[in-house]
Amino acid sequence: MNSFRFSIYGLLLLLLANCANTSSLKKDKALTIVNFSKQTELDLEFELQNIPHPEKVEILLLDSLQLKTLPKNCVLFKNLKHISLAYNPNLDFNNAFELLKNLPLEFLNLKGNDLKILPKNIAKLQSITDLNIAYNKLQNEVNYTRLAALKNLSELWLDHNELYEVPKTIGKLDQIIRLYIDNNFLTTLAPEMKNMKKLRVLHAGFNQLNSFPEVFIEMPGLILAHLNNNRIQSFPKIYETKKYSLKGLILDNNPIPKEEIDWAKKEFSAFFLLSFQQKK
Repeated sequence: MNSFRFSIYGLLLLLLANCANTSSLKKDKALTIVNFSKQTELDLEFELQNIPHPEKVEILLLDSLQLKTLPKNCVLFKNLKHISLAYNPNLDFNNAFELLKNLPLEFLNLKGNDLKILPKNIAKLQSITDLNIAYNKLQNEVNYTRLAALKNLSELWLDHNELYEVPKTIGKLDQIIRLYIDNNFLTTLAPEMKNMKKLRVLHAGFNQLNSFPEVFIEMPGLILAHLNNNRIQSFPKIYETKKYSLKGLILDNNPIPKEEIDWAKKEFSAFFLLSFQQKK
């Protein structure tokens, strides 16, 4: 069941996203979370310098601060595992990654930064296991070649990236276990995804897929696929004769004809999850 876990740091990010705009800085010896997100008129370098016990800080949230450079004293947080730099589109990410490269980061949030090309030195963040690059414009194939260098990366958010096709180089991401490519404009999934041997959970809802992907047959690790809110109307009948690892499907809100649903329910009858719910 470990493959279906949610990232602890990703969950914390979701919870903290609902916090008030005021700082959640706690001035005590047990400090593990510092949140400066959305604060105005903030001297970030000064504030970071005056945090007590920086070695105890594990989560640092710096969203929506109009940052241009990351303060050098970020390196004081020697045990930092999670940093969120979302919605800072003018930030020098090349410089930021150089500062962060020696920290034990596991979760990095770069959401909403209008990124088109990831800096090459993102490969220096070798401890990263979870990366949120949603709400960017990462259509260029070189981005996925660079992400392939993050050998510990297991969970990747690519939703809301204005993708009209899955870049062919995504097949290089053979280390990924959970992939989120929902809320794009995809009509098909790239055949090169068959090289993602470790992928177990795929979220590809809210796209424009018009047929059930045949590539799933060639993905030996895939167990669960979320394909809700697409335009799927049919299933390739090759699934009747080929073996596949898939055991769970969410196909809610697709215009699938009744005869195709009946076929799928019979073919996928052993699945632990099979959903065709429609909006009322």
